[in-house]
Amino acid sequence: MLNFSLNLLVSTKAAASEFNSKRALIREAIYLHYNRLAPSDLATPGRRERIRRRLVAKLDREIVHGKVKGIIFQEFYTR
Repeated sequence: MLNFSLNLLVSTKAAASEFNSKRALIREAIYLHYNRLAPSDLATPGRRERIRRRLVAKLDREIVHGKVKGIIFQEFYTR
């Protein structure tokens, strides 16, 4: 089971509000994004950064009122 907590960095207050209203859908998108990865996909800093950039691009398509600038994970672990 994958568990995480995060902050999404967005460009506008409207985007932050939209993120809050779509929080469950965005968490599901993040879960699905990482759940299909193998541990080797996260083995190096370069691979992790590439996966993070892909996730930011995917989430940016979900947020209409602004831009997703980044994602910061406070916790990220599997059980």
